[in-house]
Amino acid sequence: MGDMEPSTTEALTLDTIPDGCRIWIFAANRPFAADESAGLDALMTKIMGKWDMKQPGMRGCFTFVEDRFLVVGAAENHMQLDGCSVDAMMGFFRQVEAESGLKLVDRMVVHYRDAAGAVQSTTRAAFAGLAKSGAVDAETPVFDTTVCRIEAWRDGAFETPMKNTWLAQAFLG
Repeated sequence: MGDMEPSTTEALTLDTIPDGCRIWIFAANRPFAADESAGLDALMTKIMGKWDMKQPGMRGCFTFVEDRFLVVGAAENHMQLDGCSVDAMMGFFRQVEAESGLKLVDRMVVHYRDAAGAVQSTTRAAFAGLAKSGAVDAETPVFDTTVCRIEAWRDGAFETPMKNTWLAQAFLG
């Protein structure tokens, strides 16, 4: 993929967004309900339109993962997304949180895959208890919501064994 850029008429996706671009991962405290997914889809389409209107040529993309994560990318190959646009996106998400009770911007929650393969979300304190009891270990798949570059996403850094993340030092120490 490297320096290849999608044409301006081609839909941008996390697969086609150019290397070097930023991503944001928003993780819900529970699976999205169908109406929440539809509402977030409409909101993200609106946000992408505002980005292009405010910074002509700025393109973005988004996708839902595991009915719990919203991943947003900005094609910053020609210009950086300005701080106002990022702040506006965060403001929209805080509004969604206030209206729905759905948490999307809570960095104190740990997301992991349980032994049955289901995605779980819990507080850091509860996760520490799971680690202490052996319910989660170094091989437990965790979701690293701090991933902020498309290359790291493509390299599998988002869902990875806990031993590959800061969580191992924090909870397995």
